[in-house]
Amino acid sequence: MELDVTAYHEAGHAVIATMLGGKVIGVTVEPEEDGLYGNTEVAWKQNGVSRKTQLVREIQTLIAGPLTEAIYQGKDEYWEVTEESSGDWLKASQLVSELISGRATQSRILAQQVTEIYQVLNSEKCWNAIAALADELEAHETLDAEAAQEVLEFWLSR
Repeated sequence: MELDVTAYHEAGHAVIATMLGGKVIGVTVEPEEDGLYGNTEVAWKQNGVSRKTQLVREIQTLIAGPLTEAIYQGKDEYWEVTEESSGDWLKASQLVSELISGRATQSRILAQQVTEIYQVLNSEKCWNAIAALADELEAHETLDAEAAQEVLEFWLSR
């Protein structure tokens, strides 16, 4: 995957996590032997949050990366599982199975989450924050909590 696509993917995770009450600890996009490595580390506030609510927040954050990537690339098939995004989809599916049993119900819940996050990602406020964070990632490759928060607070407070 190219640097810009990976930066958008990771920015999607970071922006949605922040909107859901998480604190971004760091965001990284680094070259590796076989491509690029991206990672977004989030600390979640647990005070008074039910296990179900926390699972939904984590599911939405996981799927935000691949969905952001698809939107950025102009893909109509935003459910497409790529090699790079397969880990996010797999983990999201595992978390959905912790929420509820039954394959059909799990698929319906995941589809609802995808639809909800896809709509949020397409909002001007959210997309502006993603684009700004992706630009910073492309320029610096790694953003610590302070650098990420500065960008996120600026764009999400508008």
